[in-house]
Amino acid sequence: MDPLHRPFGSRLTRRHVLTRVLPAVVVLPTAVSGCSLGQNAAKAPDPLPGLADAARADAALAAAAIAADPTLKARLEPLRAARTTHAAELDRLLGRPPATGAAARTTAPAAPSGTSSAKPSATPSSTARRDAPGVREVHDAIAASAAAAADAAMVLPAEKVGLVASVAACCSTYAALL
Repeated sequence: MDPLHRPFGSRLTRRHVLTRVLPAVVVLPTAVSGCSLGQNAAKAPDPLPGLADAARADAALAAAAIAADPTLKARLEPLRAARTTHAAELDRLLGRPPATGAAARTTAPAAPSGTSSAKPSATPSSTARRDAPGVREVHDAIAASAAAAADAAMVLPAEKVGLVASVAACCSTYAALL
């Protein structure tokens, strides 16, 4: 009997295995693991509050660096403004009220000028300048924020990914430029 006209229920052919069994073996584990990933992602904590807090901290760090060295204003002011906007937009997405005035200042780290008065020094401005954050500290904070936002974008639902991916791209760009 030729192979094309075998009765149903005869032994498996190589073609049957390759066209019906092999795809099922490949698709089944993928489908099962996809289901479990969705359950784990639903149980993971929301990364947006941490991203918003990091945006405020980055803006405060850039502002402290500008205050310590006014020549950095042209380089760091656009970054400070962008990170302030990121914090506001992430808060809006979370349903938080916008941080204004005193609320925005209380979440930011204290300016390093307060620490210079605790140390006795003959030249307080030079001590304040040494303790103040510089471009390197701002770069490191922005690079960490870019990595955190990129990681968060991988697990967020579609309606939140756009903003977080934009934050990651912006932070990555500034980190590359600093």
